[in-house]
Amino acid sequence: MKYHTKSFDPIGIVVFLAVMGILILLVVSIISNAINTSNKIDEGVIVDKNYRASYVSYTYSDSKDTTIRIPYTVPESYSFTIRGEKNGESVEYTFSVTEDEYPQYNIGDYYKR
Repeated sequence: MKYHTKSFDPIGIVVFLAVMGILILLVVSIISNAINTSNKIDEGVIVDKNYRASYVSYTYSDSKDTTIRIPYTVPESYSFTIRGEKNGESVEYTFSVTEDEYPQYNIGDYYKR
């Protein structure tokens, strides 16, 4: 009786690990978003402020024998993370704010929506 042994293809292993890494990041992102949504509160102390500048990104479209690069602008964004009470527990909630509202508050200030 002949036994067949399988050898591992290094490219297959790398592709498998890359796919698993992407899936893990996707699951972690979904869980983080669900936790943030469940922690929604309307007031609390600002514990973090975040600003992300506008930037240009690209998408690609195939047209006949040519690939066309299409630029699009991702707008700047502003957010606060506040800490407060919900159902007797201390929670943190991150949400977007306007450009005008962002400079009006500092970390440590009380924020009420």
